[in-house]
Amino acid sequence: MYAAMLHSPDGDPAQTATLRTCISGGASLPLEILRGFEEKFGCVILEGYGLSETIAGRVVQPPGPAP
Repeated sequence: MYAAMLHSPDGDPAQTATLRTCISGGASLPLEILRGFEEKFGCVILEGYGLSETIAGRVVQPPGPAP
């Protein structure tokens, strides 16, 4: 999905301006997709992958100060 958005001719960063954090899992993203997406859309991608049976216990803390 991130690769498709990055390479889409219709991928307009103004349409995704409200995104603050994106999440990816299942497998690691290629570095060029990760960096390219973050640069183009100004949105950090957090990666979480590993044992699928442990996903219920995962917590993702976004970067920045705690609310």
